[in-house]
Amino acid sequence: MNIGISIKGNLVYTDVDFAPLMEDAGRYMLGSVLENFSAGGRPTPWAPLANGERSHLFGGGDLASRIYDTCGANWAEVRAPELPYSAIHQFGGTTHPTFTDKMRRFMWARWYQTKDAKWKAIALRHVVGEKLNVRIPARPYLMFQEEDIDYLHKMFQDSIIKFINANGRPINV
Repeated sequence: MNIGISIKGNLVYTDVDFAPLMEDAGRYMLGSVLENFSAGGRPTPWAPLANGERSHLFGGGDLASRIYDTCGANWAEVRAPELPYSAIHQFGGTTHPTFTDKMRRFMWARWYQTKDAKWKAIALRHVVGEKLNVRIPARPYLMFQEEDIDYLHKMFQDSIIKFINANGRPINV
């Protein structure tokens, strides 16, 4: 599933090229989305991980490192890579992985490391090959903050005013 957020619209007809403005907007939007990762969710922190630790969605770093921006003459967008877990982290949901021997070894290793009985219970409760029901809470990373929207409005407004002032004539609508 391909997911993303974008701004687009019908810009007034002018002889000015708005593509550089859209490129700047796309870069700004990408920076805002990446800030959501480093903050662990904004404006509200994401739900913690199952072990209670704060979530940053930085498991292997694939998701954050592969988010990209792109733009055209009258649009800019930020897109998530088509990874199997991109959408479930954004929207939340239930997944059904198969319990493996590697998972069991991980549970035992966590039990030896922490002495937390929940890890031992998981290792003993499940059978290799069993389908699990794992609920993943929504951790929306593809989103803008209110201040981002205000900044983008100002960016566009300033650019149009600069164009009007430089040309000394009204924009053809």
